[in-house]
Amino acid sequence: MKVSALLIAVSLLTCLIYFSLTSGETSAEPRQGDVTCDQIVDAEDVIAVLAEVGSFEFLANCLDLAGDVNCDGSIDELDALWLLALLADVSFEEVEDCVVVGDALPVDEAPGESGLFVDIAARLDCNAVVPQHTVRVEWEYSNPPAVVAVIVDAVFSWGPAQSHNDSNPNAATEFMVSDEGPGSVMITLTISGPPPDGLALAGDQQILQLDTCFPPPTPAPLGAGFVALPTPGPPDPPLAVPPGDIQETDVVHLGGSPNGPTRDISVVSVGTGASWTMFSYHTDPSSREPSQIGQSALFGGHSVKLLALSPRLSPKLGVALLVAAYINDGNLWISTWRVDEEGDFISLGRRGFGENAGVIVEKYGIAHRQLPASGTPTSFQVVTPVIADQVTPQGGGDLEDGIRMVTWSVNAATGAVNGLHDVGPWDSAGADADPAISHLSGEFVGESLYVINFIHESDLLANAYWSVSEAGLPTPHGVAYSGGDLQSDDAVTQTPSHVASAPLGESGFITAGWDNGMDFLSTWETAQGPCDAGCTFFPNEMSNQTLDDQGGAGVDVDSTYFPNLTDGSSSKVQGGAIQPVRA
Repeated sequence: MKVSALLIAVSLLTCLIYFSLTSGETSAEPRQGDVTCDQIVDAEDVIAVLAEVGSFEFLANCLDLAGDVNCDGSIDELDALWLLALLADVSFEEVEDCVVVGDALPVDEAPGESGLFVDIAARLDCNAVVPQHTVRVEWEYSNPPAVVAVIVDAVFSWGPAQSHNDSNPNAATEFMVSDEGPGSVMITLTISGPPPDGLALAGDQQILQLDTCFPPPTPAPLGAGFVALPTPGPPDPPLAVPPGDIQETDVVHLGGSPNGPTRDISVVSVGTGASWTMFSYHTDPSSREPSQIGQSALFGGHSVKLLALSPRLSPKLGVALLVAAYINDGNLWISTWRVDEEGDFISLGRRGFGENAGVIVEKYGIAHRQLPASGTPTSFQVVTPVIADQVTPQGGGDLEDGIRMVTWSVNAATGAVNGLHDVGPWDSAGADADPAISHLSGEFVGESLYVINFIHESDLLANAYWSVSEAGLPTPHGVAYSGGDLQSDDAVTQTPSHVASAPLGESGFITAGWDNGMDFLSTWETAQGPCDAGCTFFPNEMSNQTLDDQGGAGVDVDSTYFPNLTDGSSSKVQGGAIQPVRA
């Protein structure tokens, strides 16, 4: 930005109040110079140009040419000066062969999307014979050609799709569909020009979250729990064949410190997609380089996930129990281990879930908490959201790619594993979805709350809250597809293909993954909803990776253009000021 030109513009802006009072506001149809698109050329247009030049992105988009007042092909400080000259009625210059400030713009110079306004609202009737949604779509398109073709498509997350054709540039339509549970609707509106070309003039797409008359009921456990698969001894008969190429890996720190009273021990698992093994490591106190000290046998299976059974906040001066979870032959296995000072793996227990419940396990997530919450633990609670396909009526429910909650207990002293509860399928995940789970704790949410993140069958990221009692009984506390925006009342919807999560603070969490060919990262807080039969919770997005336009470098603020905030000399600052910045 040219500093001198900007200072001139700011100085002239100070005089604008006088000129506006003497010359009056210039009002007409939309035209060059009406930067804010309010059909008035006034001081707000000058401010909008200066904001755009300063990269605040306040420039309205209804007219592409509106900000380029002097028609030189760029929007800069000179355009603000031209506007000031126009309003002050002093030596305003017209550019040859250019749309003059104040003249109406030709219709064909306005871009297609610039004049489109779309409003979507939903109404839910729970008293109807068949509860139903009514989704109203209203649109306004300014400066249309004589004839336009409007197509409005509505696609609901549970399957139904409807369409509406219209030729009115300013109209509304409604879509009605029966309520089938929590979900969303995607509205796509397209406006095309008259034949024979029928070129696309404008378009908009929005996703609206929909309420439901049927909140998910508290699922009943299958009897007193489920009968876990037996523990014959070692986790699996070791394989004799050597491993192939590495396809997966995981790592966990069991505790200790290179310079502490207990040598540190970390464990790394590697797998080929058909077999896996584990390696143990110490860290050299001087060089800080890892040194391998042990290796387990080779076992069959895939999707190995390692978990250190330790308190959520732990100095880790001791070495925790190790859980190695994995899938083999459609069964999820929870195996427990101790790793001694020499790095040797000692098998403690193993239990499984899958064929005993009439399902084939495809994906799973894993998290845990200590019982009791403070002091020396007597046991650990392990929670595994499982995506499984039903193969027998015993599997319960008919949801394809059904996601279910399976809970376990691990004895803190012996490492013995027991299955506790399987609530059956309660929602449907998308193809190849891989659930993630985080244990939340703190005074606000209590010690028993977990948040499960998975890709729903609608392709939306689902954030579901469940509490798990000390006896292992899961209870739902709300699910969002995807959540709210902490900065506004808008809904936040995400459609990643992969997602991972971790707890953040006492009641927040962070999600990371892959969305439309790009990495994404979002932080969320947990908000409490109604507490009629039991409290519900709702996630609000606090921030994401798109909110720093500088790619991590932050925003450089030049204090030259701001009054002194500390010495009280500025009449514009009463006792100091607060400048909002992005964090």
